[in-house]
Amino acid sequence: MPIVVDASVVVPWFVPEMHSQPARQLAGVNDLLFAPDFLLLEVASSLARRGVAGDVPKGFAGRVLRVLRRRQEINFEATEPLIVQAASLAEHLPHPICDCLYLALAQREGAMLATFDGRLGRHARSLSIPLWAANDPA
Repeated sequence: MPIVVDASVVVPWFVPEMHSQPARQLAGVNDLLFAPDFLLLEVASSLARRGVAGDVPKGFAGRVLRVLRRRQEINFEATEPLIVQAASLAEHLPHPICDCLYLALAQREGAMLATFDGRLGRHARSLSIPLWAANDPA
């Protein structure tokens, strides 16, 4: 089954944190991983903030983005076709439209959602989107 990953899963691939070990179980499952191309912005934003704070070296965000694009671990899907559905979800749930892009993509692809964001996970369950768990075979 395809899996949509969000930034809460991808960032721990590159920065040690509480969820790094389970998140890395998904890294390298090339054919199964999807994300809206907006994920690149979210990952860059998170890592740039950490660079400013001195938690990672300056320029780390750019290096990670090049790795993600070169290794093609994730099938990036255009955001634009997802926006109308994401906006509808954002109004219905209510929840930020940026996160709803992941929900819209999971619905479109008939995919599971991999997230460590508890609120987003609850919304996924309310929409009957299955959640990936660390002990699931990828």
